[in-house]
Amino acid sequence: MTRNPAEAAQILFEKGNQCLAARQYQSAIAYLNESLNLNTQNAEAWGCRGLALGHLRQYEAALVSLEKSLEINPDDLRVWLNRGILLAEMEQHEKAISSFDQIILRKPDHYEAWGNQATSLIQLNRNQEAISCYERALKINPSYYKAWSNRGNALVN
Repeated sequence: MTRNPAEAAQILFEKGNQCLAARQYQSAIAYLNESLNLNTQNAEAWGCRGLALGHLRQYEAALVSLEKSLEINPDDLRVWLNRGILLAEMEQHEKAISSFDQIILRKPDHYEAWGNQATSLIQLNRNQEAISCYERALKINPSYYKAWSNRGNALVN
């Protein structure tokens, strides 16, 4: 039975997503590449591909995939978060902060965005701003242990 390209692309995307969940990043990328060859407008596939590439520390390629995902769907908060985390890993903290800002603009109660933004602020020696961000994250989610720990480090700084 021959599938139409849209169905085939979806099946390949699902297989890639399963491999990503199983931490089989090379296989995930292979399936996602095949899926994207059939449907270049699948924002989710671009985002998953970026995530898999990031796990393999292929940061530049990961960033290209995440940005392609955001071109198609600029409101995907998970992709903005992954982009910010990736940029922070690349020591591009100003750009990372901009990604976290995009999340906060769309969803001001996104505690992870506040916490990750604070972590990048610390790397830029902007400790007072970081403390404010951690406190904002903790107001939203008092159980966010990373913010408690990192806030303490910022206070020490």
